[in-house]
Amino acid sequence: MGGGGTGRSNRPCSIYGRHGSERSDQQGKSHSQHTKERNRIASSKFRTKKREDTLRVQSEEQDLERTNHDLSNCVANLTREVQELKMKLLQHTDCDCSLIHEYLAAEAQRYVCGLIKQSQLEVISPGAASN
Repeated sequence: MGGGGTGRSNRPCSIYGRHGSERSDQQGKSHSQHTKERNRIASSKFRTKKREDTLRVQSEEQDLERTNHDLSNCVANLTREVQELKMKLLQHTDCDCSLIHEYLAAEAQRYVCGLIKQSQLEVISPGAASN
């Protein structure tokens, strides 16, 4: 069999070939230029895709930040509304409505339980931190 290692021809590989060194050099340069051009095109496509992906991710980030801001405002508004409603309920402590009295008793109980838990955590935390 021949040489060359490319599997294209059974002839021995020679840089001078049948037509002399000029033609082989010209073919080598042409092949090299073709390879470089393909690489330039591939690099350009890659950079373009990367730029598009970056822009897409930035756009998604802005959308998510906007959504987060809107939801945070919604939470703040709802929290304020809950506080206003609780204040209105407290203004009706003199009413004879059993539902209001039950609600106020439950809220008072919940508040006291929260204070007890908080004071227990404060007592436990300093001892746990010294270990």
